[in-house]
Amino acid sequence: MMRRTLTLLAAVALAAPFASAAPEVSPLLLKKSPELRFDQIALTDAVDYFRDRTGLNFEVDWKALQDAGLSKETPVSLRLSAITVRIALRKTLDAAAPGLLAFYVDENVIHITTQAAADARPIVRVYSVADLVKDAPDFTDYPQISIAGGNSSSRTAGGGSGGGGSGGSSTQNLFGGKGGPAAQAGIRNLKTNAERGQGLIDLIEATVRPEVWKTNGGVSTIRYANGQIIVTAPADVQRLIGG
Repeated sequence: MMRRTLTLLAAVALAAPFASAAPEVSPLLLKKSPELRFDQIALTDAVDYFRDRTGLNFEVDWKALQDAGLSKETPVSLRLSAITVRIALRKTLDAAAPGLLAFYVDENVIHITTQAAADARPIVRVYSVADLVKDAPDFTDYPQISIAGGNSSSRTAGGGSGGGGSGGSSTQNLFGGKGGPAAQAGIRNLKTNAERGQGLIDLIEATVRPEVWKTNGGVSTIRYANGQIIVTAPADVQRLIGG
C-alpha cells in the first residue's frame, strides 16, 4: 500500500514558511548557552544576563507583568547547561511564573510580556504544504498470476483446480482473486487536495494550542488554499507550526 497519512510530525514539521512578518527567531537565540545558574535572582537581573550574553535587544512590558502580579524583583532559580539561548529564555520565564509569560521577536527586539498580551498580537504567515496534501493512490491493479495445469483442468498457485467441464476457463490468481486484470484494476480511497488540506488543519487545531483557534472559541484562524495554509495566530503558535 502506498498511502501517505497525515501525522502530528507532519503538522509541526512543515516546509519553511513564506513569512509575512520578520523572522521570529534570531540566529543568536539558536546558539548554545553556557551553563546558566540563577539562585533566587531578580527577574530584571535575569533579563539583563541574557541582554549582556547575547547582545540582543530586550524589552519587557513591566506594566503587563505587574497587572499579572509580578514585578522586577520576582525571584528566579534555575540551573541549565548545553541548551539554546531560546530554550534557556523560555525556561527562565517559566521559572518566574509557569505558563504566564511569553516572548516574541519583532524588528530585532525580543519582547517579554504575558501570554495573554502576546496572544492578542497575531502574526500572519503562509506555509507551503503541497507535499503533505498530495496522496499516493492506493492502486489495486496489481499483476495477476496464474499457473495453468493439464488439458481439462488448471491448478493455481493456491492449490485449487479449475472447473472440469469448462476446460480451465475459470482460474484463480496467485493473490486469491478471480478474473483477469480488468476485473481487479482500479484506484480506491482517493481524496481531493482540499480535503487533505482540511484534514491537516483539523489536526493542527486539535494539537497546537487548541484554545487559540476560532473553531474552538479563540480568535486565531487557519485556512487552506492551493497547496498552502494561511495562519493568523500568535508568535508562539507560529513557532510550533513552523519549527
